[in-house]
Amino acid sequence: MSSSCNKRLRLINKIMQQLLPSIQKPLLKRFNDPVEKCRELAILIIKKFFQECDDLTISFPYIFPVLVEKLAASDLEGTDNMPDVMKPPPSQMPKVISSPPEPSEEVRLKIAEIVTLMIEKTISDCFRAYLDDLVNILRTLAMDPYGEVIREACDAYYYLCKGDTEILFHFTVIMGKSTFLALTHKHAKVRCAGLKALNAIMYCGAWKYTVDIFEALIGFRDPNVVPIKDFFEASIKINYFARFVDDKSTLVRETFYKTMANWLLKLPDKVDHEGRVIPYMLSALNDPNDNIQDLAFELLEEMGLDYEEREEEKIRDQKQYALDAEWTNNGEFVDLPLPKPFKHRPRLGARNVIRGYVRRYLKAIYKELSDWILENRKRAATLLLCLIIYTEDYITQFLDHLLLSLYKAVLEKDDLVLRDKLEI
Repeated sequence: MSSSCNKRLRLINKIMQQLLPSIQKPLLKRFNDPVEKCRELAILIIKKFFQECDDLTISFPYIFPVLVEKLAASDLEGTDNMPDVMKPPPSQMPKVISSPPEPSEEVRLKIAEIVTLMIEKTISDCFRAYLDDLVNILRTLAMDPYGEVIREACDAYYYLCKGDTEILFHFTVIMGKSTFLALTHKHAKVRCAGLKALNAIMYCGAWKYTVDIFEALIGFRDPNVVPIKDFFEASIKINYFARFVDDKSTLVRETFYKTMANWLLKLPDKVDHEGRVIPYMLSALNDPNDNIQDLAFELLEEMGLDYEEREEEKIRDQKQYALDAEWTNNGEFVDLPLPKPFKHRPRLGARNVIRGYVRRYLKAIYKELSDWILENRKRAATLLLCLIIYTEDYITQFLDHLLLSLYKAVLEKDDLVLRDKLEI
């Protein structure tokens, strides 16, 4: 029975593959039909053919120009004909296409499904001649006002970046920034899809372009480079990572922390980005959800194990001879009681990694300890506590400023939150 069904399916596929070249042109013309139902039916028929056919490359020369025109997916920034000196600096704010050329959300969703289907069923190398059009189509769909279209575009990004990442190397920044709308969307599933797509895109521009995306995600700007526009009006920067730390959805926060850990463990140029990612991983240790707290501690332990394997020669003496720091009194104070979610003393690799970056964070933490918003003071105090646990005696070299900041914060605010952390 199964063999006969397989033969029938193969026969159907063969027939539809032979029909596709002759039927695709009339159907593609109906993509711009004035009647919405005709447009939708034409798109559904094309989608059905694409689902059944094995070779879709015969349609690429015809469907890509149609989709670019249909979605107005060319010159999205409106700067193609401008000299380089006149082009404005790229923005890190999420962008949305306010008035899509196709007014029907259902039709745009079907178009996005067709693009995803093309990417899933075709190897990346076949897209080389159409890469500019494909990326512009995906960017347009990712900046659509309809959440389901954005979600489908993020899935398409994910499948595209799973293939040959080298051909997407120079498209990394514009693809990454086009997902920013998904990262700020009101629906949790869309935000999770945006994180999934962004995680895949990061692997396309390793060693060169990932730093640009990271700087845009955290709202960083070189203090020595100030746009002329900022002299006349205020500018706004969004820290997308900070938004995820405060996200109301437990699923989104969990996805975010897993994405951060994935970058810390597997990104080829992960060492260049550790300093940007670690503070947010430490923030997860104070998450309202206990499972996320435990997950964050385990992920940081995995990061420490990766460091130990990578830098085995540097820490060989500490591991082989079990040398204990002087403050432990020959190891007697190693197993001190630790606050939740620390199940035990952090492993050596995790302690060494965080020690290397603690100096970067302290001044900002001191400032936040005196913030007028209670939640900010609480987060700063918890982050400081986690840093002390990970750095141990290394923190003593910063005690002069640290103690002074704690005194000021406690005396000025009469803060029970800070006093609780100090008691711990």
